[in-house]
Amino acid sequence: MTRHSKNNTASSFFTSAEREKLKYGTQKQRLGRDSMRDYDACFLCLQTARDPLCCPKGHLACKECFYENILAQKREIARTLKLAESQQKAEQEQEQDKLLQAQQALLREFERTQTHVNAGARHTAAASTAEQLSGGGEQQALRMNPKDIAARQQKELKHALASLDQETLEKTKSQLSSFWIPHLTPEAKQAAVDVSKKQPVCSASADRHILRQVVQQLLSTITPSNDVPGLAHGIGYSLKKLIPVHFASSLDGKDDEREDDTVRTVQERRQAFFCPACSKNLSNTMKMSLSRNCGHVLCSRCMDQFVRKSQRCFVCEKKCKDKDIIQLATEGTGFAAGGGQVEVAKYDTAFLG
Repeated sequence: MTRHSKNNTASSFFTSAEREKLKYGTQKQRLGRDSMRDYDACFLCLQTARDPLCCPKGHLACKECFYENILAQKREIARTLKLAESQQKAEQEQEQDKLLQAQQALLREFERTQTHVNAGARHTAAASTAEQLSGGGEQQALRMNPKDIAARQQKELKHALASLDQETLEKTKSQLSSFWIPHLTPEAKQAAVDVSKKQPVCSASADRHILRQVVQQLLSTITPSNDVPGLAHGIGYSLKKLIPVHFASSLDGKDDEREDDTVRTVQERRQAFFCPACSKNLSNTMKMSLSRNCGHVLCSRCMDQFVRKSQRCFVCEKKCKDKDIIQLATEGTGFAAGGGQVEVAKYDTAFLG
Protein backbone atom coordinates (compact mmCIF):
# COMPACT_ATOMS: atom_id res chain seq x y z
CA MET A 1 0.00 0.00 0.00
CA THR A 2 1.47 3.35 -1.03
CA ARG A 3 1.79 6.35 1.26
CA HIS A 4 -0.82 8.39 -0.66
CA SER A 5 -3.52 5.85 0.13
CA LYS A 6 -3.39 6.94 3.77
CA ASN A 7 -4.36 10.55 3.01
CA ASN A 8 -7.67 12.04 4.05
CA THR A 9 -10.62 11.26 1.75
CA ALA A 10 -8.49 8.73 -0.14
CA SER A 11 -10.47 5.76 1.16
CA SER A 12 -13.76 4.57 -0.25
CA PHE A 13 -15.48 5.48 3.02
CA PHE A 14 -15.36 8.36 5.52
CA THR A 15 -13.75 7.90 8.89
CA SER A 16 -15.18 9.49 12.02
CA ALA A 17 -12.49 12.20 12.03
CA GLU A 18 -13.13 13.04 8.38
CA ARG A 19 -16.85 13.25 8.98
CA GLU A 20 -16.35 15.68 11.88
CA LYS A 21 -14.33 18.02 9.66
CA LEU A 22 -17.18 18.36 7.18
CA LYS A 23 -19.40 21.44 7.29
CA TYR A 24 -22.48 19.43 6.37
CA GLY A 25 -25.27 18.61 8.78
CA THR A 26 -26.03 20.19 12.13
CA GLN A 27 -23.26 22.45 13.43
CA LYS A 28 -23.07 23.20 17.16
CA GLN A 29 -21.08 25.88 18.92
CA ARG A 30 -20.46 26.48 22.61
CA LEU A 31 -21.13 30.05 23.76
CA GLY A 32 -18.75 31.73 26.17
CA ARG A 33 -19.03 34.79 28.37
CA ASP A 34 -18.14 37.08 25.47
CA SER A 35 -21.30 35.97 23.68
CA MET A 36 -23.53 36.83 26.64
CA ARG A 37 -25.19 40.22 26.83
CA ASP A 38 -24.72 42.22 30.03
CA TYR A 39 -27.71 42.48 32.33
CA ASP A 40 -28.10 46.23 31.67
CA ALA A 41 -27.54 46.03 27.89
CA CYS A 42 -30.22 46.75 25.31
CA PHE A 43 -31.26 43.64 23.39
CA LEU A 44 -31.70 45.75 20.22
CA CYS A 45 -28.50 47.80 20.01
CA LEU A 46 -26.46 45.59 22.42
CA GLN A 47 -25.08 48.69 24.14
CA THR A 48 -25.68 49.84 27.70
CA ALA A 49 -29.34 50.83 27.81
CA ARG A 50 -30.03 54.58 27.88
CA ASP A 51 -33.26 55.44 29.71
CA PRO A 52 -33.90 51.70 30.09
CA LEU A 53 -37.39 50.26 29.68
CA CYS A 54 -38.53 46.68 29.95
CA CYS A 55 -41.51 44.71 28.68
CA PRO A 56 -43.72 42.53 30.94
CA LYS A 57 -41.37 39.59 30.28
CA GLY A 58 -38.39 41.49 31.69
CA HIS A 59 -36.55 42.21 28.42
CA LEU A 60 -34.49 45.38 28.74
CA ALA A 61 -33.91 47.93 25.97
CA CYS A 62 -33.28 51.61 25.40
CA LYS A 63 -36.32 53.85 25.28
CA GLU A 64 -35.38 55.12 21.83
CA CYS A 65 -34.69 51.61 20.51
CA PHE A 66 -38.03 50.33 21.80
CA TYR A 67 -39.94 53.15 20.12
CA GLU A 68 -38.07 52.81 16.82
CA ASN A 69 -38.59 49.05 16.80
CA ILE A 70 -42.33 49.28 17.44
CA LEU A 71 -42.78 52.03 14.85
CA ALA A 72 -40.87 49.96 12.29
CA GLN A 73 -43.08 46.95 13.02
CA LYS A 74 -46.23 49.03 12.60
CA ARG A 75 -44.98 50.34 9.26
CA GLU A 76 -44.24 46.79 8.14
CA ILE A 77 -47.70 45.63 9.27
CA ALA A 78 -49.29 48.48 7.31
CA ARG A 79 -47.27 47.57 4.22
CA THR A 80 -48.21 43.89 4.56
CA LEU A 81 -51.91 44.64 4.92
CA LYS A 82 -51.81 46.95 1.90
CA LEU A 83 -50.04 44.27 -0.13
CA ALA A 84 -52.58 41.64 0.97
CA GLU A 85 -55.42 43.97 0.01
CA SER A 86 -54.00 44.52 -3.48
CA GLN A 87 -53.38 40.78 -3.87
CA GLN A 88 -56.96 39.99 -2.86
CA LYS A 89 -58.24 42.60 -5.32
CA ALA A 90 -56.17 41.07 -8.12
CA GLU A 91 -57.53 37.59 -7.31
CA GLN A 92 -61.09 38.90 -7.41
CA GLU A 93 -60.47 40.52 -10.79
CA GLN A 94 -59.01 37.26 -12.07
CA GLU A 95 -62.08 35.36 -10.87
CA GLN A 96 -64.34 37.90 -12.58
CA ASP A 97 -62.41 37.46 -15.84
CA LYS A 98 -62.75 33.68 -15.64
CA LEU A 99 -66.47 34.01 -14.93
CA LEU A 100 -66.90 36.33 -17.92
CA GLN A 101 -65.04 33.91 -20.16
CA ALA A 102 -67.25 31.04 -18.98
CA GLN A 103 -70.41 33.06 -19.69
CA GLN A 104 -69.14 33.93 -23.16
CA ALA A 105 -68.38 30.26 -23.79
CA LEU A 106 -71.95 29.34 -22.82
CA LEU A 107 -73.33 32.00 -25.18
CA ARG A 108 -71.18 30.76 -28.05
CA GLU A 109 -72.30 27.19 -27.40
CA PHE A 110 -75.94 28.30 -27.35
CA GLU A 111 -75.58 30.21 -30.63
CA ARG A 112 -73.80 27.28 -32.27
CA THR A 113 -76.55 24.83 -31.35
CA GLN A 114 -79.35 27.21 -32.38
CA THR A 115 -77.88 28.25 -35.76
CA HIS A 116 -76.66 24.84 -36.88
CA VAL A 117 -77.11 24.39 -40.65
CA ASN A 118 -77.07 20.61 -40.69
CA ALA A 119 -80.54 19.45 -41.71
CA GLY A 120 -80.16 16.08 -40.08
CA ALA A 121 -79.22 17.63 -36.78
CA ARG A 122 -82.05 20.17 -37.13
CA HIS A 123 -84.51 17.34 -37.83
CA THR A 124 -83.24 15.36 -34.85
CA ALA A 125 -83.51 18.40 -32.57
CA ALA A 126 -87.06 19.09 -33.80
CA ALA A 127 -88.06 15.47 -33.22
CA SER A 128 -86.65 15.47 -29.70
CA THR A 129 -88.45 18.75 -28.96
CA ALA A 130 -91.74 17.33 -30.19
CA GLU A 131 -91.20 14.24 -28.08
CA GLN A 132 -90.59 16.36 -24.99
CA LEU A 133 -93.74 18.40 -25.65
CA SER A 134 -95.83 15.30 -26.17
CA GLY A 135 -94.49 13.81 -22.97
CA GLY A 136 -95.45 16.82 -20.89
CA GLY A 137 -92.08 18.55 -21.21
CA GLU A 138 -93.78 21.92 -21.82
CA GLN A 139 -95.81 21.60 -18.64
CA GLN A 140 -92.70 20.53 -16.76
CA ALA A 141 -90.82 23.58 -18.06
CA LEU A 142 -93.68 25.84 -17.01
CA ARG A 143 -93.71 24.27 -13.57
CA MET A 144 -89.99 25.04 -12.95
CA ASN A 145 -89.59 27.70 -10.31
CA PRO A 146 -86.92 30.45 -10.46
CA LYS A 147 -84.77 28.66 -7.88
CA ASP A 148 -84.47 25.57 -10.09
CA ILE A 149 -83.64 27.72 -13.09
CA ALA A 150 -80.94 29.58 -11.14
CA ALA A 151 -79.51 26.30 -9.83
CA ARG A 152 -79.36 24.91 -13.37
CA GLN A 153 -77.61 28.04 -14.60
CA GLN A 154 -75.06 27.79 -11.80
CA LYS A 155 -74.45 24.15 -12.64
CA GLU A 156 -73.84 24.97 -16.30
CA LEU A 157 -71.57 27.85 -15.30
CA LYS A 158 -69.47 25.60 -13.03
CA HIS A 159 -69.20 23.08 -15.85
CA ALA A 160 -68.00 25.83 -18.20
CA LEU A 161 -65.41 27.00 -15.63
CA ALA A 162 -64.12 23.45 -15.24
CA SER A 163 -63.83 23.14 -19.01
CA LEU A 164 -61.84 26.38 -19.17
CA ASP A 165 -59.46 25.16 -16.46
CA GLN A 166 -58.98 21.89 -18.31
CA GLU A 167 -58.22 23.69 -21.57
CA THR A 168 -55.71 25.95 -19.81
CA LEU A 169 -54.02 22.91 -18.26
CA GLU A 170 -53.77 21.16 -21.61
CA LYS A 171 -52.21 24.25 -23.20
CA THR A 172 -49.71 24.50 -20.35
CA LYS A 173 -48.68 20.86 -20.73
CA SER A 174 -47.99 21.34 -24.43
CA GLN A 175 -45.82 24.39 -23.72
CA LEU A 176 -43.73 22.99 -20.86
CA SER A 177 -41.40 21.19 -23.27
CA SER A 178 -40.09 24.58 -24.48
CA PHE A 179 -39.97 26.41 -21.17
CA TRP A 180 -36.68 28.10 -22.06
CA ILE A 181 -38.37 30.23 -24.74
CA PRO A 182 -39.21 33.65 -23.20
CA HIS A 183 -42.87 33.77 -24.21
CA LEU A 184 -43.39 30.15 -23.10
CA THR A 185 -41.81 30.55 -19.67
CA PRO A 186 -44.31 29.42 -16.98
CA GLU A 187 -45.31 32.07 -14.48
CA ALA A 188 -44.68 31.44 -10.81
CA LYS A 189 -47.71 31.78 -8.61
CA GLN A 190 -47.49 34.62 -6.15
CA ALA A 191 -47.33 33.35 -2.59
CA ALA A 192 -50.10 34.44 -0.26
CA VAL A 193 -49.13 37.30 2.03
CA ASP A 194 -49.04 36.35 5.70
CA VAL A 195 -51.28 38.76 7.62
CA SER A 196 -51.29 36.84 10.90
CA LYS A 197 -49.11 39.47 12.57
CA LYS A 198 -51.35 42.44 13.38
CA GLN A 199 -49.67 43.79 16.50
CA PRO A 200 -46.03 44.64 17.27
CA VAL A 201 -44.23 41.97 19.27
CA CYS A 202 -41.19 41.87 21.52
CA SER A 203 -38.58 39.84 19.65
CA ALA A 204 -36.07 39.42 22.50
CA SER A 205 -36.89 35.71 22.90
CA ALA A 206 -38.34 32.84 20.90
CA ASP A 207 -41.61 33.22 22.83
CA ARG A 208 -42.68 36.48 21.20
CA HIS A 209 -45.40 38.36 23.05
CA ILE A 210 -47.67 41.09 21.72
CA LEU A 211 -47.32 44.74 22.67
CA ARG A 212 -50.94 45.83 22.83
CA GLN A 213 -51.82 49.02 24.67
CA VAL A 214 -52.23 52.23 22.70
CA VAL A 215 -50.14 55.21 23.81
CA GLN A 216 -50.71 57.86 21.16
CA GLN A 217 -49.38 60.74 23.27
CA LEU A 218 -45.91 59.19 23.32
CA LEU A 219 -45.80 58.83 19.56
CA SER A 220 -47.02 62.36 18.83
CA THR A 221 -43.61 63.66 19.90
CA ILE A 222 -41.77 61.26 17.59
CA THR A 223 -43.63 61.22 14.27
CA PRO A 224 -46.54 63.40 13.11
CA SER A 225 -49.65 61.34 12.51
CA ASN A 226 -50.08 62.75 9.01
CA ASP A 227 -46.59 61.55 8.00
CA VAL A 228 -46.97 58.01 9.31
CA PRO A 229 -47.83 55.41 6.66
CA GLY A 230 -50.40 53.04 8.05
CA LEU A 231 -52.61 55.53 9.86
CA ALA A 232 -54.43 56.13 6.59
CA HIS A 233 -55.35 52.44 6.55
CA GLY A 234 -56.96 52.56 9.98
CA ILE A 235 -54.15 50.72 11.73
CA GLY A 236 -52.67 53.36 13.99
CA TYR A 237 -49.64 52.82 16.19
CA SER A 238 -49.88 50.71 19.33
CA LEU A 239 -47.26 50.63 22.07
CA LYS A 240 -47.07 48.60 25.22
CA LYS A 241 -47.04 50.52 28.45
CA LEU A 242 -43.36 49.84 28.97
CA ILE A 243 -41.89 49.89 32.45
CA PRO A 244 -39.05 52.32 33.27
CA VAL A 245 -36.16 50.58 35.03
CA HIS A 246 -34.31 52.28 37.89
CA PHE A 247 -30.97 50.81 39.01
CA ALA A 248 -29.62 51.97 42.36
CA SER A 249 -26.12 53.35 41.78
CA SER A 250 -23.37 54.52 44.08
CA LEU A 251 -22.68 57.27 41.56
CA ASP A 252 -26.10 58.90 41.91
CA GLY A 253 -25.68 62.63 42.29
CA LYS A 254 -22.12 62.54 40.98
CA ASP A 255 -20.79 63.66 37.63
CA ASP A 256 -19.70 61.29 34.88
CA GLU A 257 -16.15 62.54 35.34
CA ARG A 258 -13.58 61.39 37.86
CA GLU A 259 -11.59 63.68 40.10
CA ASP A 260 -8.85 63.83 37.47
CA ASP A 261 -11.40 65.10 34.87
CA THR A 262 -11.42 61.81 32.95
CA VAL A 263 -14.74 60.31 31.86
CA ARG A 264 -15.93 57.23 33.72
CA THR A 265 -16.04 54.09 31.64
CA VAL A 266 -19.14 52.02 31.01
CA GLN A 267 -17.67 49.22 33.12
CA GLU A 268 -17.25 51.57 36.08
CA ARG A 269 -20.83 52.80 35.83
CA ARG A 270 -22.08 49.22 35.56
CA GLN A 271 -20.10 48.12 38.62
CA ALA A 272 -21.70 50.97 40.58
CA PHE A 273 -25.15 49.35 40.37
CA PHE A 274 -26.16 47.52 43.53
CA CYS A 275 -29.18 46.06 45.29
CA PRO A 276 -30.74 48.67 47.64
CA ALA A 277 -31.58 46.00 50.22
CA CYS A 278 -28.40 43.93 50.57
CA SER A 279 -25.96 46.36 48.86
CA LYS A 280 -24.53 43.61 46.67
CA ASN A 281 -23.25 44.62 43.26
CA LEU A 282 -25.50 43.53 40.41
CA SER A 283 -24.08 41.22 37.76
CA ASN A 284 -25.06 38.43 35.38
CA THR A 285 -24.42 35.87 38.11
CA MET A 286 -27.52 36.81 40.12
CA LYS A 287 -31.24 36.92 39.41
CA MET A 288 -32.85 40.35 39.54
CA SER A 289 -36.46 41.47 39.79
CA LEU A 290 -38.25 44.79 39.54
CA SER A 291 -41.59 46.23 40.52
CA ARG A 292 -44.02 47.07 37.74
CA ASN A 293 -45.35 50.11 39.63
CA CYS A 294 -42.06 51.89 40.31
CA GLY A 295 -39.34 50.06 38.36
CA HIS A 296 -36.84 49.69 41.22
CA VAL A 297 -34.50 46.73 40.75
CA LEU A 298 -33.60 44.36 43.59
CA CYS A 299 -31.99 40.97 43.63
CA SER A 300 -34.55 38.17 43.60
CA ARG A 301 -33.63 37.00 47.12
CA CYS A 302 -34.32 40.43 48.63
CA MET A 303 -37.45 40.77 46.53
CA ASP A 304 -38.81 37.52 47.99
CA GLN A 305 -37.72 38.37 51.52
CA PHE A 306 -38.85 41.99 51.79
CA VAL A 307 -41.26 42.94 49.00
CA ARG A 308 -43.40 39.81 48.66
CA LYS A 309 -44.06 39.68 52.38
CA SER A 310 -44.82 43.36 52.92
CA GLN A 311 -46.47 43.91 49.50
CA ARG A 312 -44.58 47.21 49.24
CA CYS A 313 -41.47 48.35 47.41
CA PHE A 314 -38.35 48.37 49.57
CA VAL A 315 -37.19 51.74 48.13
CA CYS A 316 -40.27 53.92 47.66
CA GLU A 317 -42.91 52.06 49.73
CA LYS A 318 -45.32 51.82 46.78
CA LYS A 319 -47.78 48.95 46.72
CA CYS A 320 -46.39 45.91 44.96
CA LYS A 321 -48.37 42.70 44.66
CA ASP A 322 -47.01 39.37 43.51
CA LYS A 323 -48.35 39.92 39.99
CA ASP A 324 -46.45 43.24 39.82
CA ILE A 325 -43.04 41.60 40.33
CA ILE A 326 -41.17 40.97 37.07
CA GLN A 327 -37.96 39.00 36.82
CA LEU A 328 -35.34 40.78 34.72
CA ALA A 329 -34.21 38.61 31.82
CA THR A 330 -30.44 38.02 31.67
CA GLU A 331 -28.36 35.79 29.43
CA GLY A 332 -26.27 34.27 32.21
CA THR A 333 -22.52 33.83 32.53
CA GLY A 334 -21.75 31.21 29.89
CA PHE A 335 -21.76 28.34 32.39
CA ALA A 336 -24.53 25.76 32.34
CA ALA A 337 -25.56 26.60 35.91
CA GLY A 338 -25.60 30.34 35.19
CA GLY A 339 -28.79 30.17 33.19
CA GLY A 340 -29.37 31.23 29.64
CA GLN A 341 -28.48 29.53 26.39
CA VAL A 342 -24.95 28.10 26.38
CA GLU A 343 -25.04 26.28 23.04
CA VAL A 344 -26.36 27.16 19.60
CA ALA A 345 -27.08 24.83 16.71
CA LYS A 346 -27.40 25.43 12.98
CA TYR A 347 -29.46 22.84 11.15
CA ASP A 348 -28.50 21.92 7.60
CA THR A 349 -28.63 19.03 5.16
CA ALA A 350 -26.78 15.98 6.47
CA PHE A 351 -23.91 14.39 4.54
CA LEU A 352 -25.00 11.04 3.09
CA GLY A 353 -21.60 9.80 1.92
